[in-house]
Amino acid sequence: MKEECDLFYQAGIWLADGATAINCNVEHFYDGFLVQNGGEVKKSEASRNRSGVDILDDIPGSMTKISDVYAHSNGDGIRIGGSPMGNVVTIEDFMGKNNLRSGMALRGPNIKVKDSTTSHNVGSGIRVVGMEISNPTKVQFEGTVSSHHNGASIPRAPIQIERHLEPDSGYGVEVTRNKKGSAPFYSDVTVKGELNTYQNGIDGLFISYDSDMVGNMYEPLGFTVEAKGSFNSCNNGGYDIGLSGTANFVDEGTDGYTCETKGGSIDMTDFPTCEDCPDCE
Repeated sequence: MKEECDLFYQAGIWLADGATAINCNVEHFYDGFLVQNGGEVKKSEASRNRSGVDILDDIPGSMTKISDVYAHSNGDGIRIGGSPMGNVVTIEDFMGKNNLRSGMALRGPNIKVKDSTTSHNVGSGIRVVGMEISNPTKVQFEGTVSSHHNGASIPRAPIQIERHLEPDSGYGVEVTRNKKGSAPFYSDVTVKGELNTYQNGIDGLFISYDSDMVGNMYEPLGFTVEAKGSFNSCNNGGYDIGLSGTANFVDEGTDGYTCETKGGSIDMTDFPTCEDCPDCE
């Protein structure tokens, strides 16, 4: 938080109930942009905050859009703290770079990420954070989305917060747990466009042991590459695809997955065929 005139400010810009911020630059706050119950941030920059953009919804039916935003040197570049059913969060033309945790931390029932990049974050590029089975996290990737060179060692940026942030991991895309509640945590990922993960410190895609991407007959979940989509994971420090939790991998097209190495604590014999990565760095 920032102190001025004996007052403390949590957010650089607080957007509530559909408000919009355009052409803004915020730094050195707990939350750079705090979006509550719908709003829009576009053509803006956030740096040296605990969260560059923090989205908190508690009213059903909210619509939030983040577009053409550069978030760097924060704790998390963008963080969605979960939201009720029916809410929609759209992230487009977003760049999350050199953040101390993740480029994106996504938790909510209807999240769309389009034409965005996360790179050179100390933690994971994209974290998909599961929720309960009655309201699982669902993320769609559209256009071209890339997550690369995460898990990097970068100089620690000065962030005005009262606790020290440590990176969680160094994956390209990580499907992981919620800090609150009990396992398993439920998530669903759909690749409608092109999702690329490469040259990350650990795995290109990692699904943690307490994550469930299968669901049940009432709420089927999975990691699905649609007919016109592709998921490409190559040249990562660990597995290109690492699996410790349970997941239903679906390839609705032809050659929807590209990878060299896959493995983990779960049997992957039923994994869709992976095309070989191109012979390049």
